[in-house]
Amino acid sequence: MKQKKNKFYRDGSFHHLYVKAINGNVIFYRLEDYILFYTLFSTLVKRYCIRTEAFCIMINHFHACILASSQDILKAFLQGPVFRLYVGLQ
Repeated sequence: MKQKKNKFYRDGSFHHLYVKAINGNVIFYRLEDYILFYTLFSTLVKRYCIRTEAFCIMINHFHACILASSQDILKAFLQGPVFRLYVGLQ
């Protein structure tokens, strides 16, 4: 079966990743929370060979400008434990 292409993924293009907490809840309370998230995010970036051009952590969301080598890599990256932990996915 041929995999359906995501209309938002473009090979060789940067993607603006924007993840916000449910109902705008605060998810980063202390400096340690920011450091933990940055460490987890950096680990996944290295694991999936994601190129990160820009990154910004706010108290209830974060932004990243990333480049993934394929749609499958991007999908695996976004379904990783970091995003499940911070946006409440099970």
